[in-house]
Amino acid sequence: MKIRTCAVAGMFYPREPSHLEQLLEKFFSLARPEDQSALGIVSPHAGYIYSGQV
Repeated sequence: MKIRTCAVAGMFYPREPSHLEQLLEKFFSLARPEDQSALGIVSPHAGYIYSGQV
């Protein structure tokens, strides 16, 4: 299987995997839990600095 390289690491998200993990943990810790099933998902196409909290 061919594995694609991370073409935008360090630009749209942290280059270092440990830094990316820390950033994602921060975003998840700030998210409000909901008691309802999801009807859809919004997935912005921008750097995490701009859209990570969406």
